[in-house]
Amino acid sequence: ESTAPQLRSKATEIEGSLRDAEKILPETTMIMYRRLVQAHGAAALAYVEGKSCSACNEILSPNSLVELNTGKFIFCRSCGRLLYRPGEG
Repeated sequence: ESTAPQLRSKATEIEGSLRDAEKILPETTMIMYRRLVQAHGAAALAYVEGKSCSACNEILSPNSLVELNTGKFIFCRSCGRLLYRPGEG
């Protein structure tokens, strides 16, 4: 119980950072993102490792890779998670 106030403070700080990060999502993407968060929690996002989704190992199409590389928000066609490149953001 002695660390509870510090943990609450840290949780509030992290929630604020998350809200700031979510501001970059377009409204249509945000709707789908919220559904994913409700369904999968922290696993709503998946990084792209090489040419495949880290959540389901589905190989992305060349077109999807180009869209991802140009900064578009894309969802995995297999598992539906929002994809990102590690180290970005």
